Amino acid sequence: MRALLLLLTGCNIGLQTVPNLLDSGYPPLSTDDTAAPDNSDTDSGGEACLDDDSDGVTTCDGDCDDDDSSTFPGAAPDDSPSACMTDADGDGYGADSPASGVSPGTDCNDANSTLNPAAAETEFDGVDSNCDGEDGGSIVTASGQGGMAINDYSTTTSSASVSGCSSITDFTVNVSILHTYIGDLRVTLSPPSGPSVLLHNATGSTTDDLIGTYTPSGGTLASAQSLMPVLGTNGNGQWQLSIADGAGGDTGTLSSWSLDLVCP
Repeated sequence: MRALLLLLTGCNIGLQTVPNLLDSGYPPLSTDDTAAPDNSDTDSGGEACLDDDSDGVTTCDGDCDDDDSSTFPGAAPDDSPSACMTDADGDGYGADSPASGVSPGTDCNDANSTLNPAAAETEFDGVDSNCDGEDGGSIVTASGQGGMAINDYSTTTSSASVSGCSSITDFTVNVSILHTYIGDLRVTLSPPSGPSVLLHNATGSTTDDLIGTYTPSGGTLASAQSLMPVLGTNGNGQWQLSIADGAGGDTGTLSSWSLDLVCP
């Protein structure tokens, strides 16, 4: 009898030491094969790329609302195509060059809220404030008569008519003067309102031809006098280019010349 009790007691102790798996905190094994699929991936940096709304566009592809399958970059017009634009500077305009997969906007500088399509343009300050691809102003061009002979001991003059430029911000004079001895020549530019400027003053000796550009900041040809006094003057009217040949033995041709005026 004593041996039987000991045997039963030992069995009871053994049963009590077996853990109850249902009450242990371990998750039960699932038999449901209809669980939602895992629509996630990772990008090259190891970040999770989610597609919880199953619209085929992950968060790494620019889906800014992964709970709404109708909102993603490139959605149909009725589905808010601009909803996923990047607006880092908070000015209300999405970046025009966002990350791959994100809808482009019209903000040319999404790091500066003062630069966007609604901003006022400050002309010629080196900054495209209103994102139109320009720094303000316009280019007015004019061409003078070409194909004119340059004879010894004479002056050849050609005119170009300009309109639409009330104030000159910058300008370029393009010349093609063919001559076998540019040391004979004096070339003068006469604007309609500003002072006349000597572009070439009998330098260069036996060098052939004057072909290139003159500008206030330099150009490909060095001007004999500064062109800075012409800036700010009214560019409308007749401009003249005069070429005086002060020696004999060499002649040439004013092949062509033109003006490019930068104006407000």
